[in-house]
Amino acid sequence: MFTRILVPLDGSPMSEAAVRAAEALARTFDSEISLLYVNEPNAPQRVHGQHHLQTAAEASRYLEQLAGAVSRRGVRISWHVHEPQERNVAEGIAAQVQELAPDLVVACSHGSSASARLFTGSIAQRVASSTSAPVFMVRPDWDPPESGLPCEGVLVPLDGQPDHEAGLAIARDFAVHFSVPLRLLLIVPTYGTAAGRAATISRFLPGATMRMLELEAGSGEKYIVDKAKELGESGLAVTWELLRGNPSREIIRTTKDHPREIVVLATHGHEGFNAFWNGSVAHRICSFSRVPVLLVPVAQPEYAADA
Repeated sequence: MFTRILVPLDGSPMSEAAVRAAEALARTFDSEISLLYVNEPNAPQRVHGQHHLQTAAEASRYLEQLAGAVSRRGVRISWHVHEPQERNVAEGIAAQVQELAPDLVVACSHGSSASARLFTGSIAQRVASSTSAPVFMVRPDWDPPESGLPCEGVLVPLDGQPDHEAGLAIARDFAVHFSVPLRLLLIVPTYGTAAGRAATISRFLPGATMRMLELEAGSGEKYIVDKAKELGESGLAVTWELLRGNPSREIIRTTKDHPREIVVLATHGHEGFNAFWNGSVAHRICSFSRVPVLLVPVAQPEYAADA
């Protein structure tokens, strides 16, 4: 499933949660890990109160030491410092993804603070939108056991749009590999939570907007029932749920009720006028959800959904 996993780091202990997650994945899928540091000009001395690597030489020493520790635990690992200074860290990471061609990027989300520089949801989205590799986001306190990922289910939020089913194939593979159920979630906004064009229309045509959303809920239920039946025909345990409300809030809320699930989310990596998975939704989920989030680029070729 994954043969090479890329882990961008900034030198902080917080970001090393990504190494622990990558190591668990590598043991599960017999993968090789590549550690990466992208050199940036005028790097801050501290990020979230933790030391930030300052020079390429310091980064080399740090990555070599970290790789040595992982290697001694029996995992194949290499490391690379991108020495040319990159003002745009996301672009620097994306360039290295193109060059190193990993199957997966694993990164640590530092949280929702605007001061987070390297591993925030928005940067992960930009990396995902610039490459064909999915991006697996974990929180600093997420610590998988050596035996593998603590995964008891896979959640896939959908909106009825075919191109937003890009995460289904990789989600199905996760569910099959770990022998856990796949949970499909469809969220239809209410009148008060509609966004984009629907929100604009609702100001002038509230009655029509409510009727439109009710029709959307009806057709959405048929869509998700059919999709669950389709996926279940292969013997996979599939459940589904239709909720009404704000998409990001509902997804974050349901992850609190299922803290040992993994969320697989298709993303364009940018805000669209009427896109369900626009930049702000995915960013909020990456920033506030406590469970791992796997961002799958909509145009990702290898795992384009064929279900």
